Amino acid sequence: MLRRMNLIALTAALIGAFAMGGSAIAARKTCPDGSYPPCNKPPVGETASNNLSYPAIWSEGVMEGFTQSTNVPWEFAPVFYDGVNYYTQKSGEEPVYCVGETDIVPPNTVPAEILCYHGRMNLGISEETGLREFEGDPKVWWLQQRAENKWQVFNIEDPDKTTPVVVTGVDTGDLLESSDVIKAKQIRTEFGLFKHVDAYAPLGLLADPDFTGYRPGACVLDATIPTNCFAAHRMSGAVPGTDQSIAEIQGTDWPGPIDAPDYELLDPREVKMIKNYFDPSIAVPAAAPGTEESEIDPRIVVLDEPLGVDALVYTDCARLIIQKVTGDPAELYWDSDADAEGGSWMPRSVANPPVVDINTWSGSYSVEINAGGGLIYGYNWNTKNFAEGSGAYRLTFLLEGGPSVGGACGVERSTVFDETSMSVNVGERRPATMLSAAALGGTRGEGGAVYVDVEIAIGGGGGGGGGRP
Repeated sequence: MLRRMNLIALTAALIGAFAMGGSAIAARKTCPDGSYPPCNKPPVGETASNNLSYPAIWSEGVMEGFTQSTNVPWEFAPVFYDGVNYYTQKSGEEPVYCVGETDIVPPNTVPAEILCYHGRMNLGISEETGLREFEGDPKVWWLQQRAENKWQVFNIEDPDKTTPVVVTGVDTGDLLESSDVIKAKQIRTEFGLFKHVDAYAPLGLLADPDFTGYRPGACVLDATIPTNCFAAHRMSGAVPGTDQSIAEIQGTDWPGPIDAPDYELLDPREVKMIKNYFDPSIAVPAAAPGTEESEIDPRIVVLDEPLGVDALVYTDCARLIIQKVTGDPAELYWDSDADAEGGSWMPRSVANPPVVDINTWSGSYSVEINAGGGLIYGYNWNTKNFAEGSGAYRLTFLLEGGPSVGGACGVERSTVFDETSMSVNVGERRPATMLSAAALGGTRGEGGAVYVDVEIAIGGGGGGGGGRP
């Protein structure tokens, strides 16, 4: 197992929430139950205006339009200092001061004209004390979702599509893996793909023959164009006025004094860490007589020293399938021709046809740049309209085959899960299982899959009839 451990990792979340004091900004509208719009719905996907803060590889060369390639100049609003306050100023207009730690009272949000935050890194609210926690000294951070602030770290099209990009780790959303029973009409599903570049020679050769990822001192902001900065941005955490908002606004650290720019980027492996992985080959011992079974799956391998990865991966051959399981999951097998749209789990005596079947190449499924600057495949599953009542469901994230091998993907697939690919940072209740392309056994060029089995409870007779988005 140790041979495989150093190849995979997962993100360690930075998104926090905190309330601030003192503001004259009008309060945002609330729903009848006191929550914030959209009423009775989960958080929506982040908009394309978020900025990529972590290196990314576009396996099939499809770059999802909203993401800049590496050779597009970065843009930052000029920040000035008057001896007391930091501010931005457009020609002929009054200065706009950076928002501070005590300037906004949630649910009020930061006005669009404010482009920077001056304060400490926000770690969120302590579960033990209920107080806001910060880290480090106050500094200036550029805000995301502002037209004047456009930064992207190193992201690249796969230069060698004759050899697929091997995904080294897949993260499945915590809600799916950490709940015995999910009781919600809207269920957030998330999948993230990660890559360790030491095992990826084509990318390394773009920098130099000895390239092994981040190199200290090699990534410095020179004018406005980054040159091969295979590095990550330091993010501020949720800034004032965003702790209860749908799209949290985060920032990246400012280069430093106006007269001496010094923009330090981060080693990606220090940002996204792997804490455990799921090994389905580990035998599950029977519970001793008179003892209760452990709530923690014994197949979860915990790493004493968390490890990091280098890049995120986007594939345009991703497909999400959700099926109700009516029998023993051990009897399920993958059938590439089970449905008109492509494969699903069979037999039908154990798994119903998919109630959700969406994909990236048609635009029904998409990747998001979230508030933390990472790529996430996100989908809000409406169990009222797209489920068949309470019970067990299997959610499958599949790498679909391309046209030349009879697959449905609109481009030739250049991404794969192999025997080294693993499901990482899994939850204790229902860890997701990785299947390599060989283990899946597909006949239409599938590149492997990750699946998680969940139990849902739909109250009020809202099971729905099972439409197919």
